[in-house]
Amino acid sequence: MPAVHEFDSTGEAYDASQCDDDIANGDVLVVPSEKVVGILVQAWPCAVGTLHGEFHTAGPELDWSAVEQTSGEVLDYSESYGLALQELLKLSL
Repeated sequence: MPAVHEFDSTGEAYDASQCDDDIANGDVLVVPSEKVVGILVQAWPCAVGTLHGEFHTAGPELDWSAVEQTSGEVLDYSESYGLALQELLKLSL
């Protein structure tokens, strides 16, 4: 199960994703103050909603169950995506 990490800003989350060993590929990054939720895809935090702050944007056509890595390997982020959608829903309540 991917871990969920909460931050004060997308900038802080982005920085932490680059150097905090507790944040792993596929983990969910939540920034309530900006209403942004993302998934760490390799070294890039990618927003799952329409708001993205400092995160990268993933197009609506992205198939989270088959995300190609820079190595050419394809990984399944569908569990992360489902968790991210749950977190995004919490922010909209």
